Amino acid sequence: APLDTHRYGYRLWLDNESNLLLKSEVVDGSGVALERVEFVTLTLAAPLTEQDFSIPETVKESDLTQLADSHPSHQLSVEAQWMPAGFTSVDQDWRQGGSDREPVAAQGYSDGLAAFTVFVEAVGDSTVEEGVSRVGPTVAVSRRLTAPSGAYLVTLVGEVPQNTAERVIEGISVRDSQP
Repeated sequence: APLDTHRYGYRLWLDNESNLLLKSEVVDGSGVALERVEFVTLTLAAPLTEQDFSIPETVKESDLTQLADSHPSHQLSVEAQWMPAGFTSVDQDWRQGGSDREPVAAQGYSDGLAAFTVFVEAVGDSTVEEGVSRVGPTVAVSRRLTAPSGAYLVTLVGEVPQNTAERVIEGISVRDSQP
């Protein structure tokens, strides 16, 4: 059960003999299942080797190219004024969203189980669509933010309740860190 309203709960079913996870559910505060993963049949193959766990070579995606630290976008600072207890910043990254688009900042937050990412993209005078979308336990909330350094589209995507996502995104600030 979640300790507060800013997280989902989990229900887990384990096999008594093997201790294998048979089923898991992510549930909202009233116990309604938002997502279910269930194994109906399981066939165990030959024992695994160390090679089965080797990490394959990754394929670099051209539209997610990491920006050099000298890029002007690194002069922006993205901060969350409010965060649920236990959540901390885990990673910040700047990526080029395509040759004709502004860079996108991605700031991750987690409490060790639940996680969400805040994306910030400069939009200038462009019209952007704000809104909320939810599929199962995953929520996406987008808002336009006007800061002294310009206008931005701020989007939070993660597995937290919608009210929590909206409260976090309302407290996002973007500022130019130049002297």
